[in-house]
Amino acid sequence: MSFLYPLFLAALPLIALPIVIHLVNQRRYQTMPWGAMLFLLAANRLSRGLARIRRWLILAMRVIAVTGIVIVLTRPLSSGWLGAAAGGRVDNTIILLDRSPSMLQRGISGDLTKFEAAKLQLVRTLQVLPKSRCVLVDNVSGNPLELAEPEDLLTIPSASPLSSQADLPTLMASAYQYLKAQQNARNDIWICSDLRRQDWSPDSGRWTAVREQFAQLPPGTRIHLLAFPSQDPSDARVRVTKVAQTDEDGQTQLLLSAVVERNSATAPVQKIPLQFEVNGARTTLDVESAGARTELQSHKIPIESTQRNGWGRVAIPHDNNVANDEYYFTFSEPSPPYAVVCAEDSAVGEPLRLAAEIRPETNSKSRVDLVAPEALASIAWEQVGLLIWQGSFPQGKALETIQLFVDDGGSVIFFPPHSDTPSAAFGLEWQGWQTAPKGAVVETWRSDADLLARTQSGAALPVGTLRIDRFCQLTGESTELARLSGAKPLLVRVPTAKGAVYACSTTPDPQDSSLASDGVVFYVMLQRALDEGSRRLASARQIDAGTPWPASTQTWRRLAGESAAISTEYPHHTGVYGTGDRMVAVNRSQREDDTETVKDEQLAGLFRGLDFVRVDERSGQATSLVQEIWRIFLVAMLVSLFVEAVLCLPRLSSLRGTAA
Repeated sequence: MSFLYPLFLAALPLIALPIVIHLVNQRRYQTMPWGAMLFLLAANRLSRGLARIRRWLILAMRVIAVTGIVIVLTRPLSSGWLGAAAGGRVDNTIILLDRSPSMLQRGISGDLTKFEAAKLQLVRTLQVLPKSRCVLVDNVSGNPLELAEPEDLLTIPSASPLSSQADLPTLMASAYQYLKAQQNARNDIWICSDLRRQDWSPDSGRWTAVREQFAQLPPGTRIHLLAFPSQDPSDARVRVTKVAQTDEDGQTQLLLSAVVERNSATAPVQKIPLQFEVNGARTTLDVESAGARTELQSHKIPIESTQRNGWGRVAIPHDNNVANDEYYFTFSEPSPPYAVVCAEDSAVGEPLRLAAEIRPETNSKSRVDLVAPEALASIAWEQVGLLIWQGSFPQGKALETIQLFVDDGGSVIFFPPHSDTPSAAFGLEWQGWQTAPKGAVVETWRSDADLLARTQSGAALPVGTLRIDRFCQLTGESTELARLSGAKPLLVRVPTAKGAVYACSTTPDPQDSSLASDGVVFYVMLQRALDEGSRRLASARQIDAGTPWPASTQTWRRLAGESAAISTEYPHHTGVYGTGDRMVAVNRSQREDDTETVKDEQLAGLFRGLDFVRVDERSGQATSLVQEIWRIFLVAMLVSLFVEAVLCLPRLSSLRGTAA
């Protein structure tokens, strides 16, 4: 049990007052032996034991009454997980809200979502606790926003749901920066989340830095996690996997592929009505769904032949999470992607050209040019989606040209030179070749995102079957997408504000690897990089919510989607937006549909050494996390006074004697 006003506990010695009065009362009377009373005393000995018990009960009731008065003044709180948290007034209360789509799952009762329940429980708890400076860390900007009252959390736009992932390590780092600037000793941090792995990134090295930073704060900073890990096994979600505009027999139509997923792999067979909306026109198709995943391939939707671009939406009936029941898309007249290959070795350049030229679509090819480094200045870079570079890292004017291309959103993949001469660019450096006599094994690779991600059907790429006979040592600040045995990087991505920069430590030369002969991984890798770089050229684009936009979003206008979204947060809300002569469809990321949560032992490790407490709640509830229980002590005081009054009444035999 804890108290809102523990200073009143200093009055607890007052409970000794009835005992002192009792002892003083006994000293007021002195016993004198008197022969005439000896017979009366002897007759009264039989009832003396009961009288003594009665007196002690009266004394106990008076002590309880005084104790009850003192405890009521301290305003006690119920014991439990928050017992230590409510031990007194704090200077700052920092709120970190998980605003991701998964938090919109409703509880069993269907009344409140996880997000709504989290905010209501937090507000009602803060209303009970002593008032302090209440600060919300904004998920979009990372800036702290001071709240006048805890109730503001229920109405401000910065505490409304988003379609983007929550980045808990970044939010924790922002909270630390605020507390460091405040330099106060007593702080509470409240985290409300459903513990989805993609929002917490428990394997990220940033958590080590966050843990070390908070350990440097003065003692008194406490971290409370209000967790909603429960999941709805009946939840279904829809996603558009591919949209293509084609002309067949003079009829313009869209070929649309979509997938419907459910949490339960044993879900019964049922018909799900898929609703398609294209530029306001709606149609419905019943899809028979069985198991955890159902795919719809190349569904044809006729459109006007004069319609060169537009937008659409695919939706399923609403369930307990409406955030994943619809998916927006845009389309435009297709144009062949354009890639540039710059290779110092023709034996490497030809496989690179072929892999970039042949498109996954039937009878479709990309435009691919083989150029020399000195000819880069003559390339129409505003039309290029991908640059494939094999050789020493570019320098001078060539490097400046490529940097401008990346800054404009283009993609670049570097393959190493066949010489051992070191070269560096974009924070990376080639440092010489190593030979693996028995062939190096691809030990790990990232299959959840980027170039080596799983296919649309969920199948993994056969990266583990690649044979790497020779590789060039690669160093520098980057994110590993694939690693060879011995902790040697095979494929990395360089952190960039815009565009994409990759580097592969081997080449498709048969003497170096089996990239060309086992061409699936090699082909998919180049095609995905080409698609990523070509997105900046299309008049209609699709991006994941929260993806940084290369230009200002102030000119965005909403064409479809949530009307309550504020303009500064458009890139974080599902919908279709117009910017200049382009359209952008914003949707939740594919990782947001992953239902894996952070394991308990992982979560404990993230906050190891810090004052951390976790409580699991259920969506649909909005009760306060703490309850004042002073009423119990008030009732106990009244009951004790009543019992004391009853015990003080004269005995019935005494009353009869008086009446006689």
